Amino acid sequence: MIRSDLPRGWEEGFTEEGASFFI
Repeated sequence: MIRSDLPRGWEEGFTEEGASFFI
């Protein structure tokens, strides 16, 4: 589930703590 609405850096946080709030 990747969103292009997110700002830059979401890829970095998504892999670590971003995945927590992402899902």
